[in-house]
Amino acid sequence: MKLKMFFWTLSGDDKNVIGKCNKSTRSRFTGIGVLVAVIFTLCFVSCFLAFTGLLQNLWIGIVIGLFFAWMITNIYLFLLYTLSKTGFPYIPNKTARFISVSIRLIFIAFISTIVSKPLETLVFSSQLSQDIQVFKQEKINRYKQSTNNYLDKEINEYKKLLTGTNDDFYLNLIEDREKKKLSYTNSMKL
Repeated sequence: MKLKMFFWTLSGDDKNVIGKCNKSTRSRFTGIGVLVAVIFTLCFVSCFLAFTGLLQNLWIGIVIGLFFAWMITNIYLFLLYTLSKTGFPYIPNKTARFISVSIRLIFIAFISTIVSKPLETLVFSSQLSQDIQVFKQEKINRYKQSTNNYLDKEINEYKKLLTGTNDDFYLNLIEDREKKKLSYTNSMKL
C-alpha cells in the first residue's frame, strides 16, 4: 500500500483523495506514478551516462544525474499537466491554443530527444565502434592508395628522365621517393 501511495504522490495529485476513489481510478493514478518513476529513472541513467563520460567522475555524475533527472521530470510533468483540457490558462482562441499546445509538444519532443541520445549511445555502442573501425580502415586504405598512386606517378616521371647524363641525380630521387612511399604507407595504420 505504501508503494501505491508513493506512486500516487508521483502522479501529482493528492494521495488522500485518490485513496478514497474507486479501484479503476486508483489503478490509473498508480499507472501514472509508475510512468513518472520510469521517466525519472531513464532521465537519471541518461544524464548519469552523459556526465560521467564527460567529466570522468562517478560522484559528480550521480549528483548531476539526479539533479537533471528531477528537473527534466518536473518540466515534463508540468508540460503534460498544462496540456490537459482543464489546465490553466484557458485560451478561448483556437489558433492561440493550437500554438500554445504545439510549443509544449515541441518542447516535450526536444526534452525526450536530449534524454534519449546517451541511452542510444549505450545501447548501440558496440555496433558504433565496429562501424567506426570499418570506416577508419576504409579511409586509411584510400589514403594509402592515393599516396602510392601519387608517388608511383612521380617515380615513373623520374624514370622517363633518365638519359645518361644526370642518372645519379634521378636515381637518388627515385630511391628517395621509394623510401617516402614505404614510410608513408607504414605510418598509415590504426
